[in-house]
Amino acid sequence: MFRLLKKIKRQHYITLLLLLLVYTGVLLCSGFSKNSTTMHAGILPDSMYAGSASCMKCHKAICDSFAGTAHYFTSRPAVAEFIKGSFDSGKNHFDYNQFVNVRLEKNDSGFFQTVYINGQPSHSEAMDIVVGSVKKGQTYLYWKENLLYQLPISYYVPTKSWCNSPGYPAGMPRFSRLIGVRCLECHGSRVG
Repeated sequence: MFRLLKKIKRQHYITLLLLLLVYTGVLLCSGFSKNSTTMHAGILPDSMYAGSASCMKCHKAICDSFAGTAHYFTSRPAVAEFIKGSFDSGKNHFDYNQFVNVRLEKNDSGFFQTVYINGQPSHSEAMDIVVGSVKKGQTYLYWKENLLYQLPISYYVPTKSWCNSPGYPAGMPRFSRLIGVRCLECHGSRVG
């Protein structure tokens, strides 16, 4: 009987230890804040940001030199002038395998990444934000409710081609990579 009680206690101890490790991992990955991943486009009005124009009044030379840096170009709205990759037929796709590909599409509503499985559309999301200075590449983000996610396809400048987005597995397109405030501290501006 004593051995059985000792085994049960040990099993409970191991289970508790595993739960504590998982909980600690969740805390570390979430940045200790529920609000660190909750954002929404336009949370703060433009009047809440000083903007480059107000700095330029006193610091024109600094503003002019900053306007040519990679950091200045690190985030933009997803409009034609800021998206590097081609949307021309034959150049607007990334193939995962013979059955699955993502097509980069544009229409009157904007720019989209659409997954096709066996030639049939399966999932589509709008490209809302362009992230990347265009020296090495760009990745694209989309809003879903109040959360920001990374799209599955990015653009790699050295090869002038569409590619699988950083952080995603190579075998299948995903739309599930949550982009939190910590990501945008370096890869964005006007984060509220």
